[in-house]
Amino acid sequence: MEKFTFNSGREYSVDGQIIDIYKVLAAYDTAFDTPITYVFMHDTTRTIEEYMVFYCDFDDITESQIMTAYDGYQYADIAVMRDRYGVDLDATRSAIRNAQKGA
Repeated sequence: MEKFTFNSGREYSVDGQIIDIYKVLAAYDTAFDTPITYVFMHDTTRTIEEYMVFYCDFDDITESQIMTAYDGYQYADIAVMRDRYGVDLDATRSAIRNAQKGA
């Protein structure tokens, strides 16, 4: 599972605010004629976990976009991944947990 980690620089701990981003789904949305990427965001410092959606490729998602979505509570409804893209949510959650453990 693809992942990147960054530090927002916010002072929630002596180490700042560490955020892990995991790529959950990449698809092409024909309705918007654009790539679409669902990610799992884990604020490891504050132990907050949410799903987010971005209309770009995973490699093009910026820390600024993530923090804007995070601050604005712009979270994704993961049922859409199941209903529209046929994603097995249990398998997805399991894969995320394994990735978090380094498995």
